[in-house]
Amino acid sequence: MSPAGAHPRPRQEFFGAIGRKGAALAAVAALLLVLAFTAAIAAVMMLSRDRKSDDGATAELVSLLSESERVSMALLGAFGTVDGAARMIEVRDLWTKAADRITDICVARARRALTAPDQLCDRLTDWRRLIDRDLLPAAPLAAADRDRVTTNLLQFVAFLGKYEDDFNNQAAGVLQEAEVQRSMLITLVAGTGGAMASSFVLFYVVAGAAAANRRRWLAAERSEKAAIDTRQQLLEAIEALPLGFGLYGPDGRMIMFNRHLAALNPTSYTPDIIGLHYEQILDRLMARRPEGDRQQVHARLLARFREQCPGTVQAMPDGRYFDSYEVHTPNGYVASCRVDVTALKQREVQLEASEARYRQVVDSMIDAVFTSGSRGLTYLSNAAVSVLGLPAEQIVGLMPDEMFDADDMPRLHDCLRALRREPGAVQTLKMRTGGKLVRGRWLELRFTASGPADANGYYPLIGVMRDIDAQVQMEQAQRDDMMKLRSIVESSGALIALVDRRQRVVLANRTFLDAAGKSLVEVVGRRYEEVVDCGDGEALAAWLAGEQREAFAFDQVLSAGGGARRVVRVAASHVYDDDGHVNYSLLLGVDETERRSAEVRAHDAARLATLGEMATGIAHEINQPLTVVQFAADAIAADLEDNLHRDDAEGYAEAALRHITRVRNQAQRAAAIVRRLQGFARKGDDVAHAFDIAEAITGAADLVAEQMRLARINVALDLAAGLPQVHGLVNRLQQVVINMMINARDAIHEDRAKSPGPVRQDRIELRAFHDTDTDRVVVEIGDSGPGIPAHVLPRLFESFFTTKPKGKGTGLGLSISSEIMNEMKGTIAAENRPQGGALFRLSFPRADRELSVAA
Repeated sequence: MSPAGAHPRPRQEFFGAIGRKGAALAAVAALLLVLAFTAAIAAVMMLSRDRKSDDGATAELVSLLSESERVSMALLGAFGTVDGAARMIEVRDLWTKAADRITDICVARARRALTAPDQLCDRLTDWRRLIDRDLLPAAPLAAADRDRVTTNLLQFVAFLGKYEDDFNNQAAGVLQEAEVQRSMLITLVAGTGGAMASSFVLFYVVAGAAAANRRRWLAAERSEKAAIDTRQQLLEAIEALPLGFGLYGPDGRMIMFNRHLAALNPTSYTPDIIGLHYEQILDRLMARRPEGDRQQVHARLLARFREQCPGTVQAMPDGRYFDSYEVHTPNGYVASCRVDVTALKQREVQLEASEARYRQVVDSMIDAVFTSGSRGLTYLSNAAVSVLGLPAEQIVGLMPDEMFDADDMPRLHDCLRALRREPGAVQTLKMRTGGKLVRGRWLELRFTASGPADANGYYPLIGVMRDIDAQVQMEQAQRDDMMKLRSIVESSGALIALVDRRQRVVLANRTFLDAAGKSLVEVVGRRYEEVVDCGDGEALAAWLAGEQREAFAFDQVLSAGGGARRVVRVAASHVYDDDGHVNYSLLLGVDETERRSAEVRAHDAARLATLGEMATGIAHEINQPLTVVQFAADAIAADLEDNLHRDDAEGYAEAALRHITRVRNQAQRAAAIVRRLQGFARKGDDVAHAFDIAEAITGAADLVAEQMRLARINVALDLAAGLPQVHGLVNRLQQVVINMMINARDAIHEDRAKSPGPVRQDRIELRAFHDTDTDRVVVEIGDSGPGIPAHVLPRLFESFFTTKPKGKGTGLGLSISSEIMNEMKGTIAAENRPQGGALFRLSFPRADRELSVAA
C-alpha cells in the first residue's frame, strides 16, 4: 500500500508537457521520413543494378557470338582436311560449351530485366536443337549433312550478330532514360535526407527532454520499489521473529501484528483488530481471565503500555508462560512484544529442582564441600560441623592460615603452585586443623580450579574436606603393629619369605637372607626359584601359581656360605584377597639340619639294631655257602691225596670242575647276601628320588628270608606288575618292611610259646597294588599271628612304646617307620584281619605327583 499524498510520477509530467497526440504525430512523421528516404535509396540501388545487369547481358551475348564463330570456323576446317574425323571431336566440344552458354543465359532470365527475353530464349533453344541433331552424333556426316550443318551454324551466327546490334541499340535508349530517372532520384534523396536531418534534430531535442524526464521517472519508480521491497523485507523479518510482535500507532491503535502474536491468542488477535485501540484489544484479552483479578491485571497492563514499564512474565491458564513488554519509538509508535518462555521457565524450574537435589546431596555427604577465592572461604556445606567442629557460617570467610596448622601450610602452598602450573589437575594433601578451629584434627583436602585466575593470579577453588583423623590414627597404629610384626619376623629363628602372584619375592627376613647367602636388594623383586635353587620345582611353581589352594610342605636344601648345606622344612600357604584370588604366598621354613642329623643317627641305630636281630639268620645264610665251599675243597683235597689226578686224570678233571663250579656258585650266593646287606646298612645321601617299589620290597624280603625259614614262616609275595614308581629313599622303605616282618615273626613266636602244640606253618604275606580310586600305591603286610590287642592299636606308633618283654624292644621301630612314611608323603595304618593276624597298610603317592625340591 502506497503512502497517502504521493507526488505525480515523471512519466505523467512528460506527457503533460508534449501531449500524447504530439508524440504520436512526431512518431508518424519520423516513420514517413524514414520510409521515403529508404525508397529513394532503394530506387537508386535498383537503377545501378539494372545497368550492371544489362552490361552483363551484353557481355554474355558477345561471348556466345564469339564461341559460335569459333565453332563455325572449326567445322569448316574439319570438312576441308584429311583428319576431319579427329577435328570433329574438337568441334563437338566447342559446340557443347557454346550450348551450355545458351542454357546459362536462358535460365538466368528471370533475374535480369533486359537480358534474354522469352523470344530470344525460344530462338536460341530451336537453333541448339537443330545443330545438336546433326553435329553431336558420333557417326561421320554425309556431304548433304555437312552442307546443312554448315548452313545452320552460319545462319545461327548471323542471327546472334543481328540480335546483338538490336540489343545494343535498345540498351542505349534505356540507359539514357535511366540517367534522367537517376538525377531525379538523387534530388529526391537529397531533399528527403534534409527533411530527415531536420526531423532528427527536432526529435533529438524532444527525446533529450523526454529522456531526462524518463530518468527522473525511473529513479522515482526504483525508489518506490525499494521502499516496497524494504517494507516487505521488514514484514518478513517481523514474521520470522521467534516472538509475538504488534505495532501500534501514535494514537495507540493497532497497525499490524505477526502470526506468532496471533498464535499466542488466536481468538483475540484476528484481522479485524487492525485499527482498534490497545484498550479495546485489552478488553478482549481480559474476557478470558477470571473475574477476581481482571480489573487489577487490566490496569497494570494498560499502565505498562502507556509508561513503557519493565516487562513481566505472565502465566497463562493453559500452563504457558510469556515475557511481555512494550517499546516506544522516537516517532511515537509502540512495539508490543510477547515471547513464549515456557521452555525457559520449565528449564528454570528443573534447574531449581536440580539445585535443590544437589544441595541435598551435598548436605548428605560426610565430606564438607567448599569453595574459596582470594578473600577466603566462600561456601561450606552443612558437613562442616562433623568435619571441622564448627557451623559453616562461623567458618565462611576464614583464610587458610586461620584454619590449618602453620607447620602444614608449606604443603598447601606447594599444591597451589602446582595448580597454577596445571589448573585442571586435582590436588590432594593431608593437613591438620589449627587457628580458629579445633587443633590437631587430620583432614584430607581434594580441590581443583573452578574458573580462570583473577587479576592477582588467584584461582577460585572447589573441593571437599574429609575427616581422616581416625584413619590417620589407625594407620599409625598399623605402622606400629607392622614394626612389631617386623621385629617378630626378624627375630624369629624361622626362614620367612613372601612372594606375590607373579612368584616374585616381596619380603624376606634376615634368617632367610643368611641361609640363602644373599642381601635384601638381591632378593626382592626376583622370582623365588632365582633366589634359591629349587631343583625339580615344577610342582612348587604350579602351587605358587595358585593351581592348588591347600597348604603345602616340602624340604628345601640350601647351600650357605663356606659350602655348608642346610635342610629346611618349608610350610607354604596362600594369602587370598576379598575375591578369593591368590594375592601372596607365604613360605615359612624351619632349619631341620640338626634334627634331621639326629633322625638319621636314630635311623642308623635302628637299622643297626635290625641288623643285629638279623645277624643270626644272615650268619646261618652265609654259613650254608661256606659249608658247601668247605665240602668242595675237602673233596678236591681227598682226590689229590688219592693221586686220582695221576691214575685217572680225565675223571679227576671232571670231578675238580664240578667241585669248582659249586664253589663259584656258592661264592656268588654269599656275595649277593653281602651286597643286599651292604645296601640295607649303607647310609643314604638324603636325596629322595623315584624308585621301583616292587624291587625294593623283594630286596627287603630276601634279607630276612633265611630268618623266616629258620622260624618256619613262609613268606608270600604278591606284587602287581607295572606298579607306578614312588618317591623317597630305598633303604628306608626297606627298613619299614623289615621292621614289619620282624615284628610279625616275634608275634608268631610269642603266640607259639603261649599255645604249645603240634608244629604249625605260619605265613607272612606281602602284597603291592595300585589303588585307582585314590591313585596311590598300596603295600599290605599281613601275618597269621595273634593280631594286635585293641588297647594297643591307638598307641602303636608312639615313640618308646613296646609290648615286648623288657630288654627285647626299644619302642622305636614302629615310631621310626611312621616318620619314614611321613617323609615319603605316605601313610601307615594297622588293623586286625578278620581271619586272624595283623595287617599293616602302607600308602604312597605316585612319584609323578609328588613334589621334590633338592639343591
